[in-house]
Amino acid sequence: NQSYEWTIPNTPSDFAIVKVINSANTNVYGLSDTFKIVPQKIEVTSPVLNAQWIIGRKYYITWRYTGLFPNVKIEYSYDGGASWNVIVENAQNTGSYKWTVPNTPSNNCFVKVSNSNNLNVYGTSEEFKIPLQIINITSPEYGEEFISGRKYYITWQWSGNLPSVNIQYSTDSGLTWTYIATNVTNNGNYEWTVPTANSNVCLVKIISSQNPNVYDISDIFSILPQQITITSPSYQDTFISGRKYYLTWRTKGSFSNADLWYSLDGGQNWTVIATNIQNNGYYEWSLPEVVSNDARIKIANSAQNSIFSISEPFI
Repeated sequence: NQSYEWTIPNTPSDFAIVKVINSANTNVYGLSDTFKIVPQKIEVTSPVLNAQWIIGRKYYITWRYTGLFPNVKIEYSYDGGASWNVIVENAQNTGSYKWTVPNTPSNNCFVKVSNSNNLNVYGTSEEFKIPLQIINITSPEYGEEFISGRKYYITWQWSGNLPSVNIQYSTDSGLTWTYIATNVTNNGNYEWTVPTANSNVCLVKIISSQNPNVYDISDIFSILPQQITITSPSYQDTFISGRKYYLTWRTKGSFSNADLWYSLDGGQNWTVIATNIQNNGYYEWSLPEVVSNDARIKIANSAQNSIFSISEPFI
């Protein structure tokens, strides 16, 4: 038996025959039985009709093929096939390719897989969708004032499949960003304990955890420092030595405990009244046996004494 390795040409037929001829005597030859030469063929099996492939996620493009060719070119279209964008020029022809979906939302997408050595041999997928993804922050709103230490809800709306988000804030109009939280379940709200800051050019940014190109930035708002306002004693109140009086105050911002002092010389020197008392806005003070025409009270956040208030002078 003799043999010869033959690369099959691109001549599809149901009635092909091979003829072997004696080179020295062309009248001596043999004919094979009739056989078929089938064309090379590619059939894209995924994506399927009306599939929704989400921006930033990875999906497998899959195909079946007839014929032997080592590499394929893979392209996609988001304008109904009017134009094509290369995904990969020479992928190994294994029947599948993992693709990270780009940020080109459309309802008229196709994938095309071609023989790299013969681009006339190709298959096109059914029409699928790359849905638009949008995030729209609804709070904080423009000009809103958030107080350091308090809890506020950041809220947003969205479209598209966004399972989780990252949240950041800026106190310098977006020049720098600090993470509030990462991989937050996307339910449209997040309770935020506002950090200590004093800025009127603050921003919040919400970003898709899967695709950093999908995000929104809030309107400008303010973060104000915690504030303490002493309501008693007030200006020129008279307190009698040895009696009990209620020191009262209001606060902006959330803190648990307060420190209290008094001064008899207009605030040059201070004496402790109490430390780490519950910040409930009042304290019953047993006034010591002292005399002053310029007494003051100071109340501060126990955890951060730089946040304090000093009363008006009393007697």
